[in-house]
Amino acid sequence: MNRKRVLLVDDTETFLYILNHILKDEYETYIAKNGHDALEAAASVKPDLILLDVIMPGLSGYDVLKRLKENPDLKHIPVIMISGNIADESVVTGLSLGAADYVKKPFVKNVVKGRIDAVFGNTSD
Repeated sequence: MNRKRVLLVDDTETFLYILNHILKDEYETYIAKNGHDALEAAASVKPDLILLDVIMPGLSGYDVLKRLKENPDLKHIPVIMISGNIADESVVTGLSLGAADYVKKPFVKNVVKGRIDAVFGNTSD
């Protein structure tokens, strides 16, 4: 069985390391450190899911999400937004742009895995 591909996008090395550590045993992980690289990686890798930081220099996570949803080849990819700011306004913005869910920084391993499982339709025993 092929492992699902998850693209991790964050401009902070520490958060990328933590996410990769949480997910690498169960998923095939790919890393992008900014919005432009995220769009390129999404087009080449065609991930099954993208974990996307909201606040990044250059293209924000919202900008990346808009571009993904405008691209017929990529719009089907579920995106979970990552942010230290999950005020209602931020969450509503992400969801209105097509995000599947939100994860708050700092990460809690079981929450991250639970949100991903929910997007993939996995159920725990």
